[in-house]
Amino acid sequence: MSLLRPFFSVVLIILFTGSVFSQEDTLVVQLTTFGDGLDNRRAWRVFPPKGDSYRRILMYQTLKCDPALISNPTNSGCGEWDAGANFVLRRHINRDSLRYLVNRSYPETIKYLTLPTESYIRLQQKQIGYSSTSGETIYSVGSGSQTISNGLKTGNRSGRSQYIYKSSELTASGLTAGKIDKVKLDVSKLGSGLGSFKIRMKATTRDSISDAQFEEYNFTTIYYKNTSISSTGKHTFDLHQPFNWDGVSNVLIDFSFSNKKEGTDFELKGTQTTTNQGLYAQGDDAYMEFDGNDYIDVDNGIASTLKNELTISTWIYGDPNAPSQHKILINAIAKLDADRNKILAYVPQANGKVDWRAGYTTKLDGVNGGPVADSTVKGKWNHWAFTKNALSGEMHIYHNGVKLYSASGKTQTLEDIAVFRIGNWSQDTKDQPYYGKVNDFRVWNKELDAATIKDWMYSDVVPSHPNYQNLVAYFKMDSSSATQVFDHAKNHHGELLGIPQKHYSRGEELFRNGVKTNKRPNIEFIRGTYTSSVSTITVTDTITDEPMSIAVSKLYKDFNKEGLQDLFLDTMYVWQEGYSFTRDLQGNKLDSVYHTGSQTLVNHYDEGQFRVVKYITPYGNNLDLGEGFTWVYDVTDYEPLLHDTLDFQGGDHRELIDWKFVFIKGTPPRKVNQVEQVYGGGAQYEDIVIKPVGRNVVPDANSKMFKIRTMVTGHKFNNPTNCAEFCFRKHFVTIDGSKTTEWVNFTECSTNPLYPQGGTWIYDRAGWCPGAGASVIHSDVTNKITAGVPVLIEQGVEKDPTGTEYGSWNIECHFIGYDSPSYSLDAEMLDILSPNNWEYYGRMNPICANPVVVIRNSGSTDMTSAEIEFGTDGVGLRTIKWTGHLRFAETDTVLLPTITDVLWNAKDSIGHFVARIKSVNGSTDEHKYNDQLRTRFNKVPAYPDELIITFRTNTKEKETSWNIKDQFGKVIASSDSVLQATTVYNDTVKLDIGCYTFNVEDKDDDGLSFWNNSDGSGFILIRDLAGTFQQAFEQDFGRNIHFQFSVGALNNIGQEEIQGPRTFENKPFLQLFPNPNDGNFQIEFNGFSGEYLTLRVVNSLGKEVLVERWKNSQHFDSRNVSMRNQPTGIYKILISDGKNVFSKSLIIQE
Repeated sequence: MSLLRPFFSVVLIILFTGSVFSQEDTLVVQLTTFGDGLDNRRAWRVFPPKGDSYRRILMYQTLKCDPALISNPTNSGCGEWDAGANFVLRRHINRDSLRYLVNRSYPETIKYLTLPTESYIRLQQKQIGYSSTSGETIYSVGSGSQTISNGLKTGNRSGRSQYIYKSSELTASGLTAGKIDKVKLDVSKLGSGLGSFKIRMKATTRDSISDAQFEEYNFTTIYYKNTSISSTGKHTFDLHQPFNWDGVSNVLIDFSFSNKKEGTDFELKGTQTTTNQGLYAQGDDAYMEFDGNDYIDVDNGIASTLKNELTISTWIYGDPNAPSQHKILINAIAKLDADRNKILAYVPQANGKVDWRAGYTTKLDGVNGGPVADSTVKGKWNHWAFTKNALSGEMHIYHNGVKLYSASGKTQTLEDIAVFRIGNWSQDTKDQPYYGKVNDFRVWNKELDAATIKDWMYSDVVPSHPNYQNLVAYFKMDSSSATQVFDHAKNHHGELLGIPQKHYSRGEELFRNGVKTNKRPNIEFIRGTYTSSVSTITVTDTITDEPMSIAVSKLYKDFNKEGLQDLFLDTMYVWQEGYSFTRDLQGNKLDSVYHTGSQTLVNHYDEGQFRVVKYITPYGNNLDLGEGFTWVYDVTDYEPLLHDTLDFQGGDHRELIDWKFVFIKGTPPRKVNQVEQVYGGGAQYEDIVIKPVGRNVVPDANSKMFKIRTMVTGHKFNNPTNCAEFCFRKHFVTIDGSKTTEWVNFTECSTNPLYPQGGTWIYDRAGWCPGAGASVIHSDVTNKITAGVPVLIEQGVEKDPTGTEYGSWNIECHFIGYDSPSYSLDAEMLDILSPNNWEYYGRMNPICANPVVVIRNSGSTDMTSAEIEFGTDGVGLRTIKWTGHLRFAETDTVLLPTITDVLWNAKDSIGHFVARIKSVNGSTDEHKYNDQLRTRFNKVPAYPDELIITFRTNTKEKETSWNIKDQFGKVIASSDSVLQATTVYNDTVKLDIGCYTFNVEDKDDDGLSFWNNSDGSGFILIRDLAGTFQQAFEQDFGRNIHFQFSVGALNNIGQEEIQGPRTFENKPFLQLFPNPNDGNFQIEFNGFSGEYLTLRVVNSLGKEVLVERWKNSQHFDSRNVSMRNQPTGIYKILISDGKNVFSKSLIIQE
């Protein structure tokens, strides 16, 4: 299905919520529907072309719970937690220009060199000189004539060998405890020079070599310098650090060298031993070093080989200076979803853990590993192996051949991989790059067992490996070109991007591919008396820097894909402008040289992201949005962006969303000329107090008025100040350093139109509430701006009074430039709050008393008076005069007089209300098209003149109170001033004919029942004297309830008068008390249909622990229930009448 929809239509009147606009052409652009499901969250849509004028543009967002994401036993839930469901428009600037990707980003300017740069390693070698020598004695060990060709393998770039000489052999040669000053080797054939030749010795208890692993620790370096041997025969090595032999231990000698290129091997004379007393490195060993910007893109032919089983093994060396939290070594991405990882390996993860994830069909399988200390992974080589078997469900992590962590039941498969990378760069984890060295990277389509992993970890894979036929990729890292690393298994070569730096291990670093031998060089140890001095020789090795890759591409539209697509054109390999360093062997920087780029590339393309609406999804447990709940946003300020083919993104992959834009043709109050993003994104509290966020903006030269529109939401709270989600701090905007706007970022959540929700929906938050758009701050800055003159706009926040800033802020700040107002006298009927049947205004509707409207001055002349005409369709209208003082764009909420009896005399259950501005400031309004609005409304219920208010207090009886007011605001009845906790009160109220408001207020904003407090549970309802009907109210209502109803006859209030018993508003009612309890409790209920009712109780594990069946009395009823045999915990109480299921949560405690 194409993601491009030319999906708009022209209508004369719209009626999506409660408001109907005047007779103007209106264009509707449908972006998404419920039928698009959860995944269609970014697409191309066709908006109206430029040319027509629109006086107002509204965005309608309707959410509906997706049946597949039910999260509670009542089948009525949306996603459990809040998520960002922002609506984002992308403005693509200079789309036709070339793009240049370097180091994981598209920098504005790239300077580079076409010739290689060089880095250096500074070595401090040692040389001993003798001014006098006396009493030298030579002690010989070994006299054989065997040829030793592997001791000094200078045919390779580097080499290493180790030999054991037993104490008995040293003693037999005449050597006693004490120092060894020199050693001699017998050279039978000359080889190449020995660069950085190093001899190290240590005492050992070993008398033979049983495995092929080099010893690494506790050596004494006794010789270290570039060495040239010019003649065969015995060659003496003068030790700058004599070795002190203890006279009893065996001695292990380690020889190593590091050259820049291959040469020819030495041959030494030696002796064959009865056991393996020698070990040598078979050849060179190379590795790739990643600096956080580098990765290897493996040929995707590997994907077809992976399905049910997988083993990935490799050696890694963690960068000692890299941040611990940024260590994603491997990632593979699904074909059809660029944000969906199929394979991830963290070594370690942000929480200091090694983690392994593999297999995604409906979820990502994984092993939740445990802590890994920095000392384990940084500054040393470690072998890691990760296995997955979707058939057995087993996943394992091995560290240095030992199983470290495991998981079972992991059956998600591995097929459908599009991208496989070594080093990380996926869309959703690209902020977690890999730093360190990688060697011997292997991929198998088989789960290898622990023994095989351990047996082969130090050796290259050869055909004799028991699982050789399952090897699907093998990167030894020593075989590569400037742009590729070669696969020694199936030719799935990897492209080097970034690019990783290839290094050959120095001789003393070689630790793999050791070969045991029973041939050992003949050696002579020399002891004497010397007068000597040791000098340091500084040697500098030159290393040619690896180039950086620049991927060249061009953007294009594919209406069947999300966003713009990159058409790859070429990869450039050049050298980056910047410093090259001289380092020591430990990597410490000693010196630097700056290389100035001779060439320049510019990324002209810019993607401006505008979060037009920042919306947080509801807390979904026990939430039912029915056929949808609608929010409406005025987005007229973004008119310049809302044309032609647009790239939009919105919502989270949870609730179903219907989005539409409504373009109301006409002249806007002021034409929008400019929309610029000042800042969009996150900011840590500790950072923004030091440096506010923002940028320089050039105000449009033709604009006359300017505004800053900003949204700020606070996040995180597990800290001493509960910042930044639950802390209310003062935010500000500055222009050129001068403060223009300041506000406390606080949003009241207990009066949320969407209620009740799950979770902590009632808690006030910093700039947002669950199930609501973020608070928007509009700041007129016209008097701070000169058109065409650049200004620095920044947004900041006050320091925390505790002195420590926790949490983060998400900020969206836009700068908008306008023409002068279009009209001088223009009064606008902006909204009708009541009467209105739009669910968003449900807390203040339906009504039978004062209508409430919002008017706005949309003209340049201050507005001081207006005539407002209002009433219902088909009957006489009433006119009142409003007086006040509104400047341009200011609004006023107007409480209109109570409508007379005849105006509510609608025979249908749904009526129509109209409000119109007839004149402004005593004159004719210059712009008639925004003078009038119409709404649909539901009639209030009609009740008998005698009612019972049943009110059960919770344990905080002083928090909640109720009253009934008549249409003139007089209190007719109220709850007692002194109440008892957990007590049921029944107050009988006698009412005259008229319109009444039933008000319930809770001082603590947590209603009569809320799961996350210790207040217990109460309830409140309206009943008739006969007990045949009741109006039950939501217990979890937050701050208040305002409910209007009528009493009287048809000819007085427009509704049928009720004589005798009758059921009204017979809404199902279910109440538990006490709650919490000890297992004994009472259930009160009413309004259920069906002959029988079924009670089910489900524990927190979803297990049914109690079932009862009752005869339905069809009236108010109660039952006592005992669950004393059940453990403490949270239970779900469900009552079904055969058609519907209603539930409440119950807590049993001791």
